[in-house]
Amino acid sequence: MGDCLTRWHMSQHGYDHRFFVRVMPGKAVGTFTEMWAWWTIAVAKLVVGILTIFAWRIFAKFLLHRILPPTFRFLAQLVTLPHRRYYTPATDYTNVPQDKGLRAIPSVLDLPGMFELEMDGVSTARAVDPLTARRRDIKLRNGGGRGVGKSEKFADGFAQEGLGLGIEEMGGKEADVVKHYDADVLTKVVVYCGIGMLASGGMPIFFEVIGWGMRAN
Repeated sequence: MGDCLTRWHMSQHGYDHRFFVRVMPGKAVGTFTEMWAWWTIAVAKLVVGILTIFAWRIFAKFLLHRILPPTFRFLAQLVTLPHRRYYTPATDYTNVPQDKGLRAIPSVLDLPGMFELEMDGVSTARAVDPLTARRRDIKLRNGGGRGVGKSEKFADGFAQEGLGLGIEEMGGKEADVVKHYDADVLTKVVVYCGIGMLASGGMPIFFEVIGWGMRAN
């Protein structure tokens, strides 16, 4: 969404090939001086772009987590707001706890194990760390572990162990239950939309203005 909106806005306001005319200094393959200039700027673009996206993510989450909950609580007095399953409505909490740090980025191999499951009327929404999820998935594919062979045992195993988080897999420690808040849904929409805007519009325009250029020799 952010990419589409940005490209539309840029096309309507002259940010096209007529605006991006500067050539990136140096050459990717050439003399030592040319290569040094090109690769230095290339790395600088990468670093600046990534730091900008992280800064935007932190700022947007901080701001929206303070604006959205009271807004939702005000609107809840006027209309019945839609409520997503497993997400705590704003009327049931005061503040959204702030992340103590940046969360680990999961691998695509971990995604099958990171989901919310509802079987036989028993709902589970537990935190699944990537390593445990991967071990459980491999274990199930190989025919081992609880609940393999019959669907009812499979469901019972998930319901009792919380998506496979047994004591033996967690080193004797129970997994922490992760609470989700309704403000997180709209927050993610704005955050990722903003990332698309920065990546496809904000940063290219910035690089063009400061002379780093968007065209290669």
